[in-house]
Amino acid sequence: MRGKSKVLKVLLIVVLSGLFCAATVAVAPAGEVNACCGAAGWYFAEGYTGGDFDTWILIQNPNQTDAIAHLRFFTPGGEPISLDLPLDGESRTTVYLNTVPGLERQEVSTEVKCEGEGVIAERAMYFNYNGGQGSRVGGHSTIGADGLSTSWYLPEGYTGGTFDTYILLMNPGDSDANVWVKLMKPDDGRYYPFKTVVPAGRRKTIKLDELIWVEGQENVISDVQAATAGGETATQVKFDSTDVSTLVLSMDGKPVMAERAMYFDYKGKAGGSSSIGAKYAAQEWYLPEGYTGGDFDTWVMAMNPNSYAVDITYTFYTNTPGFEPVSVVHPDVKPYSRDTINVDDVPGLEGTDVSTKVTAMRQVKLAEVDADPVDRYAVVFGIDDYPSGADLLYAEDDAVDIKHRLYDQGGFEYQYCLGEGATLDNFQAKMDWLASAADANDIAVFFFGGRSFNGTENNIDLYDGSVSRSELEACFAAMQTENFVAMFSCDNSGELAGELAASGRLLLASCGSGEVSHEFPDGDFTAATGDYGNGAWAYYFVEALGKKAADSNGNGRVSAEEAHAYLVDRVTALVLDKAAADQVPEMYDGVVNQVDLTVDKVPASIVAERSVYFNYNGAIDGANSIGASRTYPNWFLAEGYTGGSFDTYVLIMNPYDFAQKLTVTFMTPNGVPIAKEYTIGAKSRKTIKVDEVPGLEATDVSTRVFAQPAEVASAGGGGGVVVERAMYFTYVDPIDRSSKAGGSCSIGYGSW
Repeated sequence: MRGKSKVLKVLLIVVLSGLFCAATVAVAPAGEVNACCGAAGWYFAEGYTGGDFDTWILIQNPNQTDAIAHLRFFTPGGEPISLDLPLDGESRTTVYLNTVPGLERQEVSTEVKCEGEGVIAERAMYFNYNGGQGSRVGGHSTIGADGLSTSWYLPEGYTGGTFDTYILLMNPGDSDANVWVKLMKPDDGRYYPFKTVVPAGRRKTIKLDELIWVEGQENVISDVQAATAGGETATQVKFDSTDVSTLVLSMDGKPVMAERAMYFDYKGKAGGSSSIGAKYAAQEWYLPEGYTGGDFDTWVMAMNPNSYAVDITYTFYTNTPGFEPVSVVHPDVKPYSRDTINVDDVPGLEGTDVSTKVTAMRQVKLAEVDADPVDRYAVVFGIDDYPSGADLLYAEDDAVDIKHRLYDQGGFEYQYCLGEGATLDNFQAKMDWLASAADANDIAVFFFGGRSFNGTENNIDLYDGSVSRSELEACFAAMQTENFVAMFSCDNSGELAGELAASGRLLLASCGSGEVSHEFPDGDFTAATGDYGNGAWAYYFVEALGKKAADSNGNGRVSAEEAHAYLVDRVTALVLDKAAADQVPEMYDGVVNQVDLTVDKVPASIVAERSVYFNYNGAIDGANSIGASRTYPNWFLAEGYTGGSFDTYVLIMNPYDFAQKLTVTFMTPNGVPIAKEYTIGAKSRKTIKVDEVPGLEATDVSTRVFAQPAEVASAGGGGGVVVERAMYFTYVDPIDRSSKAGGSCSIGYGSW
């Protein structure tokens, strides 16, 4: 891939990498069968073989068994082009797209499907881009997406000055995909939707700089023009000079893949960058790479795709011994907006390697007090349809509504089972989790909605059997917490709750002893939306957790006790009016203080990305990468080269408060892996310059990182890291021998 010879046909470079996918720290001996790893499919929306662009696909088979890679290439106008490649075990295959027949001078997206145990794929591009504002030379790379999705989030984007931003869409399906492209500016508090179609088996390119959103118009992005024109008096929003985040949504459920590319001249640093999007928003994001010394500028972008404002916290880690992480909070980031922080400007981060953790919280409307450090856990069960006997109508609706309310208003971590999933085995597993997760000061909640009966003792009916009062008692007795709330929405629940009453427990029953727990269609609940119906008790319980009227003591929160007080008369009156029957909810309170079920702040989902602009020993460029939304013990980096004017770095981030041991295995063409042991301190960042590892001079190299807590007991069996790769280079074109200096980075592929 490094331009060592001129190639006139499809260039396939097979490099034995010796990558072992062992589940332990030790490198597996030759011939041993290792656990399979990798993914069955990879997707890349970006790629270009015209002008002075070179595009490469790198496929790594980390397993000992051979495989076959089935590649399909998608262009804006032609039929997909297929290429099948044999992949030897523990090897790397590199495809130079410029030399694939039919891909000459083409915009191209790539699909890689594996017939075997899984592979890892990346894409690298080297270019001389001229968008009419001067030459921008460099390179960029990215891990692929390991699947298609109906949603893609792209936080980064800028269209001002000499920046050009492109959204690349691919549709490998056999029918057209209608998608929304929703653009978000930093301060507008709204999104601007555009419509477009990605034809079946095609690739589509959208240049954001050219888009104009017109109020009252459909704003369709066509192949001929950027957007539909509006009248002279229509409000127009231009995107030719702005920070911008992009959300791509499929209108008709057809999955696609989205990526973003940028070409720029940033304060004299001309180049380009690219990154895949994120399939989902999450509460936490990790970005291992970053540097604020020398002629480097590091920026972190966070995208708030929600309809409410969020508080975003940026926490920075360095490789300096004894350094305490520095946090910066950007409060009240507007709905549907983009937030940016220049890491170089953060006090205490001058001239240092830096990793970033980005988290978000949102205010709960009831809140007027500080955040509560108590952790909250919930298990929720709901069954409508049983294999035999009478069915219910809305117990599963109740369970879903309660789950959402506990999460949205109370910040509960939850596990739930509905319908056929509400089995005896799952019940025991979920209750075991609840007992182990919640300590004495935490709040634990159990909700059951379904049938019940009284045989030799009271029972609740799951999908495949019943749980007796005695069995419930055993589960409840296992709870460590002194703040346990159990809620029963079923017939005769008051009698069952009374039998389970004990110190440290608060029991809520939807009805009294011998009474029926009534449920009604949504038409009977004038405020209900999105449901087919609810149980009377569940409806008013959910309402209570979102109502200031339920906060009787005025502390800005709603407790279980306050929720009961709010709903009891309302349920009784509704059932009497609608069914001419008695249903009086009951409560058995054995806890010392009130159990607050809502909080002032709860986690919010965002998406984070990072850009770095640099002059690295004369290699001037920029690079960016989407973050990772969780830590893993295993990470894979398919790309890497240490020869010529290439420098390769592995960046590792440990966000936990305990040190971790690292086994870093480097794979070279000779098939003999080189393993090195490292330690990464608590809440810190580690940098490994691969060129300096003995035995890795002037070679293609792939990397696996395995992490485990240095002291397992201190981590409680947890742990994991986040890994990224950065490369700085002078690339030589294999065809015309021209050189391109720059740099690139990409998040790795994490797995268990």
